[in-house]
Amino acid sequence: MNRRTCLKALAGLYAGLVLPFGYLLHREHPRIEVLRNQVLSLPVDENYRGALLRAIVIYHQQIIDRHDYAHGEGWEDLNALHEVTQSDMLEQHLASAATMSR
Repeated sequence: MNRRTCLKALAGLYAGLVLPFGYLLHREHPRIEVLRNQVLSLPVDENYRGALLRAIVIYHQQIIDRHDYAHGEGWEDLNALHEVTQSDMLEQHLASAATMSR
């Protein structure tokens, strides 16, 4: 994926989000930048990558406030992001299934 295609994909993902004024006008926290770059380099499908990028926006402050574990001591940011994203996806699926069964 080249840079232009990547930027177009990101623009599409962010188009549907309501972000606070000035959100993209400042430099991101280094942990957020690293995490976003890790997500963009993952060999996953675009839907899951989009879910991970949305989770970064949703949980932005919690990611920054997380304890920064030394390597091997606790979950790295990317692992924690995978867990919370999968949990959110499961909750959405269960809520959708419950609505459909009524």
